[in-house]
Amino acid sequence: CENIVQLEGIVITPFCIVTEFLGGGDLRSHLDKQIVIKVRDMQLVIRDIVNGMAHLAAHRLIHRDLAARNVLLTDQLRAK
Repeated sequence: CENIVQLEGIVITPFCIVTEFLGGGDLRSHLDKQIVIKVRDMQLVIRDIVNGMAHLAAHRLIHRDLAARNVLLTDQLRAK
């Protein structure tokens, strides 16, 4: 699913989870620094979040901590 952060690998020692790089940072930081957010941009972010959560639900997974700080953005403001 394009709205799920992709796992690239795991390092055992020291333990690290390696994921794809998302240059847009987290949604919370983006919202804090934006004075005006276009309605269309927010609609796209919301759609991306819904698609990601629906993908998890379809695989019987529960996220349990959906928050703006946990939504990551690409450089093109696509949410994962």
